[in-house]
Amino acid sequence: MHYRESPLQFVLRNFPFMFVGLLLCGIIGYFVAGSDGRALGSGVGAGLGLILGGIVGKLRK
Repeated sequence: MHYRESPLQFVLRNFPFMFVGLLLCGIIGYFVAGSDGRALGSGVGAGLGLILGGIVGKLRK
């Protein structure tokens, strides 16, 4: 039987990777977007950081 963890267990196990991705990509997006789009750049960067952090955490197994 194949064991599948719950989404909450996935997030708790990969939290450090997702948090670092959130911070790094959010900060990069803040500075890349320029003065007109800082809020949007931060949000998009933070979203991409969460996704990338989850992927890295899943590949880490």
